[in-house]
Amino acid sequence: MAADSGQRVATILSHRFGGDASAWQVTRDLHGRPMLAAAHGLDISISHAGNCWLLAVSHCSRRVGVDIETPRPLPRALALAERYFPAEEVALLTRLAPQSRGHAFLRLWCAREAILKAHGRGIAFGLSRLQLDLTPTRLRLLECDPELGSASDWRLREFVPKCGMLGMLAWRGPPALVRGCE
Repeated sequence: MAADSGQRVATILSHRFGGDASAWQVTRDLHGRPMLAAAHGLDISISHAGNCWLLAVSHCSRRVGVDIETPRPLPRALALAERYFPAEEVALLTRLAPQSRGHAFLRLWCAREAILKAHGRGIAFGLSRLQLDLTPTRLRLLECDPELGSASDWRLREFVPKCGMLGMLAWRGPPALVRGCE
C-alpha cells in the first residue's frame, strides 16, 4: 500500500469516526493485510485499480475484504481461468458467449480476491482453493479450503462504485447491513 493511500485512509477514518488522522495509522500484518495500528475496534480492507481506490470498514468481529477491477475486454479470460480457477468454473466460462466471458471472469476474480483479503492471506493463499457459483444476478461461494471455514458462511456483495469499476465486498458470517457501496 502506498503511503498516500494510508494517509487517505487515516484522513477518511478521522473524519468519519473523529480524532486526529495520526490516530488512524494503517500498518500491515505478517501476510501484508492492512490493519489499523491502534485498537479502534474496526477492520479495514483496501483495493485500488487505476486511479480509483476503495476502502471497506467493519467492526473487528466481522473481517471484510474488498476488491475492485476495471471492466475491460479479456481475450485471454479462458487461459487465465484454466490457470487459476477450478475446472467447473472454466467449464462455466466456456459455455458463455465470447463477449460475456471477460466480465464473468472479472466477477469471479474479484470475488476471490475479496474473500481471500477478508480471510487475511490474499491471493497467495491460492485462487483455486475456492469454487464459486456465478449467475447473472449473484455470486456465492460453493466450496472452499477448510481453512476458510464453511462456504455457506461467506457472503458476497457485488456493486459498481462511482468510478465505474466492478466492486466486490466479502465477509464471513450472517447477512449484514452494508452501507455506502457506491
